[in-house]
Amino acid sequence: LGRTLLGPRLTSLHPALRYSMQSATGLLAVSTVVWAQMLLGVSRASLLALTGLMAVIGGVELWRWVRARTRPRTRRELAERVGFILGGLWVAWVAAAAALPPTGLDERLDHREVPGRGLEAGRFVPCTDHGYAFFPQGGDALLLLGLGVAGETAARLFHGLCAMLTGLAVYGAARSQVGAVPSLLGAAAYLTVPTGLVIASWAYVDHHFALYAFLAVTAVERLLRAWHEADDGRILRWAVIAGVMAGGAWTSKYTGLQLTLLLCAVVLIDVLRGPRKGVPVRALALPAIAFLFFSPYLLRHLWMTGWPLYPFAIGPF
Repeated sequence: LGRTLLGPRLTSLHPALRYSMQSATGLLAVSTVVWAQMLLGVSRASLLALTGLMAVIGGVELWRWVRARTRPRTRRELAERVGFILGGLWVAWVAAAAALPPTGLDERLDHREVPGRGLEAGRFVPCTDHGYAFFPQGGDALLLLGLGVAGETAARLFHGLCAMLTGLAVYGAARSQVGAVPSLLGAAAYLTVPTGLVIASWAYVDHHFALYAFLAVTAVERLLRAWHEADDGRILRWAVIAGVMAGGAWTSKYTGLQLTLLLCAVVLIDVLRGPRKGVPVRALALPAIAFLFFSPYLLRHLWMTGWPLYPFAIGPF
């Protein structure tokens, strides 16, 4: 799904980074559909129908993957094979931990409670007694999908999936600059840092935010590279992708507002660093698309409370 939405124009990326970026785009599309269902009416039947569609797409992809394995395989470094095995052990660990009873306080009080209320009511209901109900719920929409289809373990596995995709993105981004061993060490550092490893099996949104934030940063780096090479077509392409990823982060946490502003600041700082070919006007697609993804939450909060950034009375800054 993500490959279809992004198009076949990411061949310059390392396969791990490309796969992560495509998967994140597909997850963002799915979470948007689920959140729209929360507004219009959601049920286990509608979530099962969406899951069935995803299963069909997944089955086609699995068949393509099996067919690709019958072709001559390229030589891979020993470090990558070891990394693949260790990654499998990491996935097994997270899956086993996700099957345990919930232990995180926020997991039980926020990320399980608010989507659960929507699932029970059949649509989003203003939870005036719960502060987290006024936060963006893009990441929680995936938790609701897992919760409604297969229970709490499935909801937690979505968060573990985001952590795994972030590790792949870290590896792929580093691999284009350095060798396999330091790239694997970088991915391992992210995946095994104690806090991140513990919450990977929780019904949380922190790895969801980190995935889109990191991909947004990598897209901005590609945008600046295209601008330095005066490639207007690639500038627009990477500005759009950066906007999508920043928007994905924004739908997960209010911190996405700061992230989007910082990414725009990076572009402007690069303008000041030296003479370039004009200002990359196409880079305006970055904040515009990010804001487009977040605007439904602003409108919802404006309708519910009279203030779009509730519960933060921070004005335009």
